[in-house]
Amino acid sequence: MKEIKEIPVGVSVTPISQPTPFTQVVALGERGPGGAFHHYAVLEIKEGPEPNSRILAEIDFQEGPFKQVGANGCLEPDLLTMILDRLTAFQAGEFSCRENALVATKVQEALMWSEERRKDRVKRGVYSTMEK
Repeated sequence: MKEIKEIPVGVSVTPISQPTPFTQVVALGERGPGGAFHHYAVLEIKEGPEPNSRILAEIDFQEGPFKQVGANGCLEPDLLTMILDRLTAFQAGEFSCRENALVATKVQEALMWSEERRKDRVKRGVYSTMEK
């Protein structure tokens, strides 16, 4: 079983959303040059006299262009691909439903637009750079 960590003291925590009654997504640290956070965590939410904020999952996004700094985190299409894989598996089993099918379609659309952006950046010679 994965070791569950706690947020280090002194790290800035910015609440992003509470997608379920059991979890909360937070950004850790400060925003990067593009205005986005690079580090996120999913926290467990428990009610009671001592609220719990254990980290259930952490995601580190790429900081800087691969060509300049190397790989140091994931990209948005990586996460979308994981989500699509799970939804596809659910749709093939007993948890198949209209809502999951709609979510899967939107994730596929998001992946398609992400790939269109990548192809456009390659064509313009700015892929994996900080240029627009």
